[in-house]
Amino acid sequence: MSGRPTRRDFLTLAAAMPAVFFSLLARATEPSKDQGIGGTGWTAGTDGDQGIGGTGIVGTIQRFGSIFVNGVRVQYQPDVPVWIDDVRVAANSLKIGHVVRVAVVQKADRVMTSAIHVTSEVVGPVERKTAGWMRVLGQQVDISQLAQGLKAGVGDIVAVHGIRRPDGKIVASLVEARPREQTYQLRGLAAVRSGALLVGQLKIGPGSSPLANRRVQLTLTKATGGYKVLHLEAEAPVPQANVADVLYE
Repeated sequence: MSGRPTRRDFLTLAAAMPAVFFSLLARATEPSKDQGIGGTGWTAGTDGDQGIGGTGIVGTIQRFGSIFVNGVRVQYQPDVPVWIDDVRVAANSLKIGHVVRVAVVQKADRVMTSAIHVTSEVVGPVERKTAGWMRVLGQQVDISQLAQGLKAGVGDIVAVHGIRRPDGKIVASLVEARPREQTYQLRGLAAVRSGALLVGQLKIGPGSSPLANRRVQLTLTKATGGYKVLHLEAEAPVPQANVADVLYE
């Protein structure tokens, strides 16, 4: 462990010297034998795919002036394409608290991206709500850090933006109301418990699935006694991009 740069080092260097940031990022996120990135369940690239153009950042928008994600200032053109949960929107739709996924490159002394993807960790009905917590699609969500609290109640459809803790619970950075959609969305680490594959407390398939212990994304719809999985696949760290290294919040 000694001699390896820490996440604090990343953030300091990223703000001051982007060139050094990329050099350290490439070394610090070098894939291990199991190809996992920081316990996220994502699969990293091969040793032959370690270029600067293959660097991804996943994290929460902390402030604007470009966007600051994980302490890194990421700049973009005014007409940059932006997607929120796969729906194309204008760049001014971005909000503090959105979790974004970007592939970045270094241009001179700037860190740039050509596309911004905002992804909710879960979109679905609020199943339960207590002080500081709620449950959405079987996911425990910590809402205690929301600056303006949460107005949504049981039965409302919400999109939860946030980062999962190691125990699988989502720490919400932003919760937005969504229309009463026919399908719901979920992202997270698929774990095997009691012979079943689960994300949080929601069963999504058999424990024999090749997606076990990987980050997955799925769409669901209401069904008798619960939900029906319509589509399930492994999740890429950054949509529409082949990244080898990822700085994950």
